[in-house]
Amino acid sequence: GGIALPAVNTTARGSLDRLSLRPARPAASARSGASPRPPRRPTRQSRRGSLMADLPDSAVDEGDVGEDDAAPINDSAQWQATVKRVSRAVVVIKTTGVRSFDTESAGSAYATGFVVDAARGLILTNRHVLRPGPVVAEAVFQNREEVPLRALYCDPVHDFAFFRFDPALLRFHTLAEVPLAPDAAQVGLEVRIVGNDSGEKLSILSATLARLDRDAPKYSGKGYNDFNTFYLQAASGTKGGSSGSPVIDAKGRAVGLNAGSKTKGTAAYYLPLQRVERALNLLRDACPRREQRNGARDGGQDPRDSNLTPGAEEWLSVDIPRGTLQTTFAYKGFDECRRLGLRVDTEAALREAQGGAADGTGGTGA
Repeated sequence: GGIALPAVNTTARGSLDRLSLRPARPAASARSGASPRPPRRPTRQSRRGSLMADLPDSAVDEGDVGEDDAAPINDSAQWQATVKRVSRAVVVIKTTGVRSFDTESAGSAYATGFVVDAARGLILTNRHVLRPGPVVAEAVFQNREEVPLRALYCDPVHDFAFFRFDPALLRFHTLAEVPLAPDAAQVGLEVRIVGNDSGEKLSILSATLARLDRDAPKYSGKGYNDFNTFYLQAASGTKGGSSGSPVIDAKGRAVGLNAGSKTKGTAAYYLPLQRVERALNLLRDACPRREQRNGARDGGQDPRDSNLTPGAEEWLSVDIPRGTLQTTFAYKGFDECRRLGLRVDTEAALREAQGGAADGTGGTGA
């Protein structure tokens, strides 16, 4: 737990030990005329997995195995259905920055995005994918249908952005969308990252959320870096091309937006979706649904549609109001704040507000 103090954002600073179970050796047959040799007493090993493999079946107390231990941790059938549904909303994004602008240089790249509103043709991805300057982009769906993209909104601070496309251009693909569930993120949640990892068009990576209060990662000393927000962290090992991938739970809801990872290690960082959800709701007010334009008020064809190019609906100006606090905050732990004069009663109140127990324990500050 901790509190946020005005400061300069600092750079931030995981494998399961798989138990190898040895199969039990078959008992040697008794020699003719000789009494069978008594079984040897099993030798206790340092690992529980080895010990249980060496014990005979009669020595295992079935009462020690509870219902929670016997039940599977994950429903693989549910995950298969979820990934199949979500993959229909995931696209490969090809972008070309025609000139250097702000923190991004000119060049071409591949990344990932996913549909968050199928009726309006809204695709969510990262800010560093859309680029703040002039960009030419197209989306490739899983059946290899391509549609042109138009930049709709690029957040000036946080690493998320929206493209738009015309859903009517898809002739064969069954379009799907991924709902956002920012409040579903919690430590220990099993997730999947579905996207164009390492340029493989569609990769599915597994991870478990380990932190909800990780400092915003610092990618470059001169380029773009996010700030004034927490990030989610897990050891998914995502690499290039997976920027903009949805981080989904077993219900197919996006709980985070894949943004970056460590080059030497498996740690990956996901943007929380609270601000993304707010921006999406405001964009929906400015983005008309296609069926509202294709049907005239009298039930006939809208005459304006005959002169429209694909995706050229009349959109209202996008207005996403923001605060004006020009300060960069850094997250500091309670131990460091105590050395700065934090009082005990203030710490207790903060821990309780963060969801800690009555004795002051718990609370991650997320």
